[in-house]
Amino acid sequence: MARFDLDSVGGRVAATRALAPIVADIRDSLSREELIREVSRHLGVDVGDFSQAVRRAPRGGIAEAAKRTRDKPVDTAPEPDVPVPAYEPPNLRDPIVRAEHMLLQCVVQFPSAVPTQQLDPVDPGDLTAPAHRAVFEAVRSVGIDPTRSQGAWVSAINESVPEVVRPLVAQLAVEALPTKLDSQGRPDWHYVRSLVVRVREVALRRKISQVMSALRRSDDPEQSRAISAQLTTLQRSLNDLLANLE
Repeated sequence: MARFDLDSVGGRVAATRALAPIVADIRDSLSREELIREVSRHLGVDVGDFSQAVRRAPRGGIAEAAKRTRDKPVDTAPEPDVPVPAYEPPNLRDPIVRAEHMLLQCVVQFPSAVPTQQLDPVDPGDLTAPAHRAVFEAVRSVGIDPTRSQGAWVSAINESVPEVVRPLVAQLAVEALPTKLDSQGRPDWHYVRSLVVRVREVALRRKISQVMSALRRSDDPEQSRAISAQLTTLQRSLNDLLANLE
């Protein structure tokens, strides 16, 4: 399990997929159920979810794991790292990424329409697409200045992002917003607020999921109390955030 990042959703899913076939091969039902509880605790996943994954897993997991270990080459040179692009184009078919994109459209095109007190709680890490994070980090670095012209504002953002992200800045600066503009030619305040809340809500739910996973894995009472307190704080923040939309 050490090779999986159990603090991330993807890591826990990958670990579940890798371990479920192995557990499924345990013939004794009592031993299998006990192992399901033990493994799910270590992974930080729900027992019912892991149990369901075990029931659906193909048999032969133990033999396959042994084969991988037996066939693993010894003293071979590591394969060269394949360079991965730092910033892939955001996948706008993902509704979460789409909400980030629409928020950045507002910030880039209408900075004065986004109250600073609303934007301040948003952390660049709350945005899931790396290119979106880069743009938002530039917005934070440059700072919204009502006296700056629109052209100067976009140029300042452009100069603060990696070169590979600049086409995205240009795109954000000219795209039509999927909402009506008010009499002053700006997006409605409620529209902007809903996007801010959506981005923060997703980030808080992601953090809550990570903390709940850590709580399930913890077997130290003092650590568990500290994690529980952190979880309570995050859940309270989420409730307060959603209450703002009512």
